[in-house]
Amino acid sequence: MGGNACAFDVIVLGGGPAGCVTAMLLARRGFAVAVVDRPASRPFAIGETLPPQASRLLAELDLTDRFRLLGSLPSSGIISVWGNDTPEVNDFIFSVQGNGWHIDRSAFNRMLAETANDAGATFFHNARISACKDNESGWCTAISTSEGLHTLQCRFVVDARGRGARGYFGFPGRIVFDSLIAVAGLAPPRRFAVPSDFTLIEAVDQGWFYSVFLPCGQYMMAFMTDTDLYASGRARSKDFVTMQLANAPRTLERIEGAPESVAVFSAVTSIRETATRPNWLAVGDAAVSHDPLSGQGLLGAMKMARRAVSPIAIALGGRDVSGAYENDNRNAFAHYLHAYKTYYGSERRWPESPFWRRRAVAEDHHPWYKPTAHDPSSTESAD
Repeated sequence: MGGNACAFDVIVLGGGPAGCVTAMLLARRGFAVAVVDRPASRPFAIGETLPPQASRLLAELDLTDRFRLLGSLPSSGIISVWGNDTPEVNDFIFSVQGNGWHIDRSAFNRMLAETANDAGATFFHNARISACKDNESGWCTAISTSEGLHTLQCRFVVDARGRGARGYFGFPGRIVFDSLIAVAGLAPPRRFAVPSDFTLIEAVDQGWFYSVFLPCGQYMMAFMTDTDLYASGRARSKDFVTMQLANAPRTLERIEGAPESVAVFSAVTSIRETATRPNWLAVGDAAVSHDPLSGQGLLGAMKMARRAVSPIAIALGGRDVSGAYENDNRNAFAHYLHAYKTYYGSERRWPESPFWRRRAVAEDHHPWYKPTAHDPSSTESAD
């Protein structure tokens, strides 16, 4: 491979929260770390809410002061219109950990990248990976950036490419359980209405909506549905999302209408066939991705990244202890799927809807739907 040659202990593929936290913590331990950050494929990022537990994690990662500078808004809880028309409120006032946060996700991502850079990680921004091969010395990765071609040599690769990570370069593939997408965009608050600091979740016949008030003064609204249902609905009417929104009166109480422009994001539930191989490990959504309904996305990715650092550091010292990391991920995912089935199964108002019918009857014969008994103290919760 040609181009400029650089040597590192670890190369992190992906500059999202999981990748940046991994890079930051490894760099703080004195390892030479590179982050290969791909070009942004969407005009904005979603995943705008941090639960109350996040404040403790941010403090443990020494990120509290930087986080305060972002101007995030307190999140007082979650309102759910699910299973019936009566809203149920989970008020964080009863949480010993205080309120959660509504964040500017793009600013939050930049904060994590800047912190990793300050810790000593080297970033290759807007990079495209053309090859990643293991060899006698570890791994050799070829990338292209606006500055030209680069050849990066390392001893360990961390895959943090998000839900879109596939089995390229011989990496493990994914087991995907649904085809959920988020059709998301910014919507102005309804005139003369006081913006709510509660996250709102509201089920409709073809999926469900969530809406969150952001520091920019607008709501992030997302319609969660399946890929084929969105495609067929759009084929019938370009106003498909607006038509679904008409069936979500609580959501309409807070916004003027559907966003003028939207972007589509994958929101599938999936798991890698294995998250560990010799001198390779997956973190965040690249290892396990959850339905946004679970609230496990952003916080869970950061906690998984923190948990991955020790096995990576030990592997760089010549020993493989990745088995515990793999087992924890798989056990946690099995328990997540059980909760996923239970919660979706509680919504029975539209028994003929393909969206809800698919989720009401889980593949009970699939081993993933049978959580194994394990010691809770050995597994860090991804909530």
